[in-house]
Amino acid sequence: MNKSFKYHLGQYGWKEMRHNFLSTNDPKMLRTIASQTSETQKNKIVEVRRTPIESYNQIDFVKQRVAIEA
Repeated sequence: MNKSFKYHLGQYGWKEMRHNFLSTNDPKMLRTIASQTSETQKNKIVEVRRTPIESYNQIDFVKQRVAIEA
């Protein structure tokens, strides 16, 4: 079903949006590094001897600030 949505909505300029980031099991640290680059996130996580966890936020289709999650 998503393939069909991607094909048809793609013709009208709808695109997938994906934001990759690093995470850790320390919620306090997450709040302090959330807006930083992934390289800085990694350095700060490793600096306090935690394991960086790769993660992402993804929206199926976005166009002009309107999002569709299929």
